[in-house]
Amino acid sequence: MSKLISIPNPNRLSPPVEIYFDRENEVDLIMEFLKRDQESPTSGKVCVVHGFQGIGKTELCRVVADRLHQEFSDAQVYIKFDKAD
Repeated sequence: MSKLISIPNPNRLSPPVEIYFDRENEVDLIMEFLKRDQESPTSGKVCVVHGFQGIGKTELCRVVADRLHQEFSDAQVYIKFDKAD
């Protein structure tokens, strides 16, 4: 009898807030960068977003990740949070 293998569901980011404004230029810039020069479907890119606490960096990343997921449903997006000292 063969053993059934269970593949865990990937971690999901929480969705962005419904009303997100004044960052469309930044969202478009990041999207363009991440989608540019795709040599292969497995090519990876890194985008670093930095700034002062409370200016919306995390929400910006969530908006970009949500839009990328709509276009690339099987993509893996990682958001790493580093606390500055």
